[in-house]
Amino acid sequence: MTVKKKRESVQKSTNSYKCRALRCAAVLGIAVPLLLGGCAREGQWSGTLVPGESAPQFATVLDTMVARDALCPQTFVADVQVDYESPRENRKLQGFLQFSLPGNYKFIVTNPLGQLVWGTAGNRRHYQVINTMEKKYVEGGMDSFVLRNKLPVFLIQSPWGNWLTGRVSYGANRIVDIRKDKENRGVWITVKTNSSEGPRDHLLINPQLQQLVERVITDLDNDELATVNYSDMKTPTPENPTEEMAQCLQPGSITISGLPWNSHIGLNLSRIETRRGEESYSLPQPARYFRQYQP
Repeated sequence: MTVKKKRESVQKSTNSYKCRALRCAAVLGIAVPLLLGGCAREGQWSGTLVPGESAPQFATVLDTMVARDALCPQTFVADVQVDYESPRENRKLQGFLQFSLPGNYKFIVTNPLGQLVWGTAGNRRHYQVINTMEKKYVEGGMDSFVLRNKLPVFLIQSPWGNWLTGRVSYGANRIVDIRKDKENRGVWITVKTNSSEGPRDHLLINPQLQQLVERVITDLDNDELATVNYSDMKTPTPENPTEEMAQCLQPGSITISGLPWNSHIGLNLSRIETRRGEESYSLPQPARYFRQYQP
């Protein structure tokens, strides 16, 4: 084989690998905010029932956490590493994440020179994707994205913001159960909507620290849809240096399990900063890019 042909072969192999990586990034980047659903298991929340006379004190702790979290800034930005592991493949992505409650997101992947390689932005209704390798711009609806990728429909109506920030809020929901954790890590408080349908949130809280340790989402049959673990709690840097932020914590490490095929997603956040102003969640179409619309 000539030197020229060898170079062409190497180039084709490299381009093929990059394209596969970007296709994986497209699914991961959009699916990460969705926090993919999963299968059933016997949960840690099915421990010993807390006695009726003790339950009110834990309900009060949860109310205190809800009131505290409601005062924290709605937006954070951070550098993020995404680790996806499954029996078939392992992938790592590094980029910049911008997120605003309840569900606006922007995730940008850059090269070592800081140039955009791939990016996605959107909310629970629609998304945009820029792929610089293929010079492609994609717009679509989250409903069709969920159906095409065979994801649980309930995810597009779920509180992604609480899942990615480790915050708690149950609004019109109500507490239906309070139990001790099987490993003595804290207390499980189960909340659900007032309607007979819809998923349940099982919240493992540390009453002493008033922090959320783990969140398990199940359907009405207690089949697990997703589990989110929180650790490495950090105090974000406020945009305004004079702002008091001591009580507003952001998990630096978020692990999402309970996924199909024994896979899981890990998020590691660093250089976290909170913001209170309006942020842009739009990716304009670059000139001369092929535009694809997926309703």
